[in-house]
Amino acid sequence: MKLVTGFEPFLNYSLNPSWELAQELSLTIPHTVSLQLPVAYSHAFFKLRDFIKQQNTFPESVYLLGLSAQRFNMSLEVLALNWMESINPDNWQQKYAGQVIEEAAPPFYLQENHPAAAIVRSLGSSPFKISYFAGTYVCNEVYFRMLHYFFNHRDKIIFIHVPPFEVLSKESQIELLKKVIF
Repeated sequence: MKLVTGFEPFLNYSLNPSWELAQELSLTIPHTVSLQLPVAYSHAFFKLRDFIKQQNTFPESVYLLGLSAQRFNMSLEVLALNWMESINPDNWQQKYAGQVIEEAAPPFYLQENHPAAAIVRSLGSSPFKISYFAGTYVCNEVYFRMLHYFFNHRDKIIFIHVPPFEVLSKESQIELLKKVIF
């Protein structure tokens, strides 16, 4: 089974493209399951962790999708920071002025050698790029905790930020995601 996650709407977004894409991929790709995560520090990771534990085996791959409204490209995130900080609160009204996610963890995890990174690099001038900054909001927190908690499965976990559909259509994003992750 492949697992694709997306987030619920947040802030002033009535829909979250990451969830729309995750649902579409699970409907069109065999043996793919989607899971919607809350935009809530800690709660998103715990929901994901508990879902994976219920499967009794780690998924073949885990693709974490999240919206980055300021970007014009799809971004394969290869760096997860052990840091959370936000100006805007999450959907549970939590926000952080800056703090470590996991005290006993390294400052970051680098996924530069993930198989999907080689595919993105091979796409050349496509609107799919490698990114070294997943931010410090809930997306990064989920990504970092996944890489830390499931350290032995790091090669199966990757995070992808997606732009709004007004910037890059849903159809274009689905097509690119299928090239890179399926």
